[in-house]
Amino acid sequence: AYSLLSYHTAWLKAHYPAEFMAALLSSVLDKTDDVVKYIGECRELHRHLPVVEEPLEVLPPDVNESGWKFTVVSEKQLRFGLGSVPGVGAGAVQSILLAREEKGAFTSFFEFLERIDLRLLYKRAAEALIAAGALDAFGHRAQLLAGLDVAYSEVQARQAEEAAGQASLFGGAESNISRSDPELPAVPAWSDGDRLTRVKESLGFYISGHPLDRYRSVVEAFAPVTTASLKDFLGQPIELACVVTQVNRQISRRDSTEWGKIVVEDFSGTATVLAFKDSWQENKELLAQDSVVLIRGKVSSRERDEDDPPIFLDGVELLE
Repeated sequence: AYSLLSYHTAWLKAHYPAEFMAALLSSVLDKTDDVVKYIGECRELHRHLPVVEEPLEVLPPDVNESGWKFTVVSEKQLRFGLGSVPGVGAGAVQSILLAREEKGAFTSFFEFLERIDLRLLYKRAAEALIAAGALDAFGHRAQLLAGLDVAYSEVQARQAEEAAGQASLFGGAESNISRSDPELPAVPAWSDGDRLTRVKESLGFYISGHPLDRYRSVVEAFAPVTTASLKDFLGQPIELACVVTQVNRQISRRDSTEWGKIVVEDFSGTATVLAFKDSWQENKELLAQDSVVLIRGKVSSRERDEDDPPIFLDGVELLE
């Protein structure tokens, strides 16, 4: 039975790689490490599947293209699902999909807000969609976020007028006064670093871009060590190219010294780095949020850590 299942899935992956990866990603949405790993697999698929000539691109969510889960938009592209954006909610997503099904694609930020049920899409949910890139078709993210209050107020005013039955002086149903869209604030766009950071904050992982992308050849030079392969190096010294995604300062109960618990990420997933005493004091300045670094340390060989071994830090160097 297992061999038959393996054959079926291998056949699907070989002949329908985009559909296979979309289904695979949709099956692990509640497991951040697996999502990161499979997005990385999409980028590497062309290296070991002859029928795939280029990497599969995982695109950010989009209110005009996304479904509930991951969907295929072309042979080379997958689209992130709206139902996977934390904080948005099933009701809001259903309202978006229903409005799109009834009247087609949304054409502007204001028209999008007018056509959906704002009772279901709270401002905080709209902020999550903006940060994740789901509204990129209507302007850059910094501008949309800065204009969110204005947009909600305008759309709510229009809906209140419509509910009150306001019409033009001539009273014809087709001659209602049309309110023009107000200008969104003129603010600078986020830098690539800010954009990636906000995507990470919104979704819990990077999608179409990654802080390590510009260092890909350097990262590959340290293969086969990755966050996914640490179990193969228990008790051994390693070097890991990664980005720092979380830093927690801790105080030792034993001697009240400060130490650090750091979460790092590469193209394969995430790992925990533990920095004690001197190694923490010597390296904590380099272990800042979003720093792209080379971690040197020893993989834990403790029996309790076998499934998810941390790295005991020895040293850090900026990957650049």
